[in-house]
This record gives sequence, C-alpha cells and structure tokens, in this order.
Amino acid sequence: MALPPRIPKHRLPSARVKAEPVNRGGHLRFIRTLECPIYPGRRPIEAHHLLRADRKRGMGRKAADRYAIPLSRKAHRELHATGNEEAWLAQRGIDGRALAAALWRLSGERDAALRILWRAQAARRGIPW
Repeated sequence: MALPPRIPKHRLPSARVKAEPVNRGGHLRFIRTLECPIYPGRRPIEAHHLLRADRKRGMGRKAADRYAIPLSRKAHRELHATGNEEAWLAQRGIDGRALAAALWRLSGERDAALRILWRAQAARRGIPW
C-alpha cells in the first residue's frame, strides 16, 4: 500500500492564535464620553494613553488604545507636566493599568464603565464601596 503524498509545510494551515486587536474602532470615542476620575464633571475629556503600560510601544509611538483612560484637559495637562505618570496617578489613588484594562473590557458599555469610574472616585475620597 502506497503512502499518500507529503504536504509541504507551507501548505498546512497555521495553528497560530490571532492576537487581540490593540486598537478597536470607536474605543477612544467611547473613552471621551466618560468622566474624569480625578476631576468629575469637568469637560472636555481627553483620552490619555498610559506611557509605560505597553511593552510594544516604541520611541515616538503612543501606546495602544487598550491602555487609554479618560482625563479632563486639566488633569491631562497636570499629568504631563509632572513627567511621572505612575506617581501622579498613585498620589491620586488611581491604578491606571487596572482602570484601562476594565474600560477596555467594557468598551461600549457606558453605564458599566461609569460605575467603574465612580468606584475609583469614591476610593480616592476614602469612601468604602
């Protein structure tokens, strides 16, 4: 009995798992509809990309949209003026990476995202949730 012909490796289907997209259309638009966790109620809201969260970020490139958090223009300027994003957020009781991850998971679900932001605001003020 003859063996079937061999299939060249380049013809075999790839077993690679597709990576989750780093940018979703509309995520930044969604971020800009939320509240600032530092100065609630202040407008306009800007999407701040966490600078040190994305390991794939190269020099001169912003982080992926999954690492974006909502900040008012005032908070955004204060943060960039300090030069140390992690310390600035920590002084205000905000875990930027955790907040960005939660907002990425909830992208498009505004009510759920606002609850996350309200909890962050309450934690800043020492109010148990």
